[in-house]
Amino acid sequence: MHENKTHNQVIIPIEIKQQNDLERQIEELNIQLTRERRMRQHLEEELSAERQRAKTEIRHAYNSLEKRATELAAKQLQKYLEELEAAQENLLVQNEELIFTRKVSEAQYQRYLDLFNFAPDGYLVTDTTGKIEEANQAAAALLFPGKDSNCLVGKPFFTFIPSQEYKTFSAKLEQLTTELHYPTFLQPSHNWEMNLKPNRGKVFPATITVRAILDSQGKTGSLCWLIRDITERKRAEENRRTLVREQEGSLMRLRFFSMASHELRTPLSTILVTIQLLLSFSHQLSDEQRIRKFSQIERASKRMTQIINDLLTISRTESGKIELWVQPLNLKQFCSDLLEEIKLNASSNYTINFTIKGDYNQVCFDKNNLNSILVNLLSNAVKYSPQGGEVSLEVTCTSGKASFRIRDQGIGISNSDQSHVFEAFYRGGNIENIAGSGLGLTVVKKCVELHGGRINLESAIGVGTTFTVMIPYS
Repeated sequence: MHENKTHNQVIIPIEIKQQNDLERQIEELNIQLTRERRMRQHLEEELSAERQRAKTEIRHAYNSLEKRATELAAKQLQKYLEELEAAQENLLVQNEELIFTRKVSEAQYQRYLDLFNFAPDGYLVTDTTGKIEEANQAAAALLFPGKDSNCLVGKPFFTFIPSQEYKTFSAKLEQLTTELHYPTFLQPSHNWEMNLKPNRGKVFPATITVRAILDSQGKTGSLCWLIRDITERKRAEENRRTLVREQEGSLMRLRFFSMASHELRTPLSTILVTIQLLLSFSHQLSDEQRIRKFSQIERASKRMTQIINDLLTISRTESGKIELWVQPLNLKQFCSDLLEEIKLNASSNYTINFTIKGDYNQVCFDKNNLNSILVNLLSNAVKYSPQGGEVSLEVTCTSGKASFRIRDQGIGISNSDQSHVFEAFYRGGNIENIAGSGLGLTVVKKCVELHGGRINLESAIGVGTTFTVMIPYS
């Protein structure tokens, strides 16, 4: 009983304390609420005052803008009036300038007419069909001698074109009238040479320069022609070409004789020196040594003879004094005999392969001419091949043509030399000390061309060379 009483006494003070705390919190909330109400009322009063001030400022700004706009309108109007007066004065000045420009243009046009009429070259203006609309005096002198330039107006330009050149001229005229159009200052000029036939007198060569003149729509409205008589120029060019040919011929003859004398001097010197040795020391030489010396003389004589024969062949073919003596030929036997001769003259052992196929029994050739071709090509193939090398001759006869293919595995010919090997006395840059006159391939080409054939060359350095000769045999 005593414990319950004590417990109640503790609970009551706690509840009273909590109630007091709650009341205090409520009172603080009321105070805070009152403060916020006052603050809100203060803010509303300030906002109302700010709105009032804004209205007042807007009213003042509007009045100020309205006043400024009125002032600006008055100034702009004044400016427009001033500009109008300035434009009127400018128009007066421009009108005076136009009057002056017109006078200058008239003077320039008169100068143009003077230049047009008194130019040394012929000038024409035609429509797109070639009908003459304007002409100067020089054109009249070229096309209608003894007449005024007005006599050309209305005439077709075709009147002065030789009949054999109608087609070319028509094609040029069509090109001029159908080509793409450019701005006037970019219109291209067309130049060509043709013959013209005047109303009186002889046909003469002329250069023609033509440019299209565009109309207001940008299309070709007319054509401007410049005509220049080039008779004297053509005559001078022909004289110059004749002089150049004569000079080249003279230089070639000098070079030819110089190279020929040089090539002949070597074997001739060998012969003379050997003969002198034999005459002076023959009694001291053994039979074998004398035979060797006589062999040297024989080889030098053969080389000199070959050089002379090559020179004569080249000279005769270039002068047109050599004729072919075509006769039936046993081509297989001819090639076999020729190869035997090549093998006998070779200083080292070489393998020469020979094949022939086709209708080789019904062929006709100039025997000497064909011999010069094959001997030179095969001798070169052997000479420029390594010792013990292999050379082949392949002959094919078909469709009225004989093909001779000579292939070796020698030193080859460089690309830079291949375009020159058929020139007289030319020798490749890689032949080193191998003897030769530089005439063999020249002779071959001359003989092939004399037979109406052609020769092709394929070669590579260190791989070998192949010559293919095609000759008609019927």
